[in-house]
Amino acid sequence: MHRLRPRVPARTGSNRRAAHQGGVARAAPRVLARRRAATIFALLNFSDALVLLRANDLGLGFVGITLAYALYNFVYSGLSLPAGIVSDRRSRREVFVAGLVPFAVA
Repeated sequence: MHRLRPRVPARTGSNRRAAHQGGVARAAPRVLARRRAATIFALLNFSDALVLLRANDLGLGFVGITLAYALYNFVYSGLSLPAGIVSDRRSRREVFVAGLVPFAVA
């Protein structure tokens, strides 16, 4: 009753090394995929840092920059749901072009 799992034989020597290498080989693609996703996110999020640097160049102090960033995030989060609803109803091409227009104007 005290043993709920069957006993697994201990791995020694080359068996342990082979099992470890197999685990690393299986984990490596997942780790690389996460690393790639984090890198892409960082590159796409770089524009936020540029907004903060521009606010600093305009002479805003620490509080002003913080408020500008909070306003930026408030507007971004407020528009995310309506933009998602529109993207569900329109084609990908229309949504992409509609997103490029304000980006090009800015």
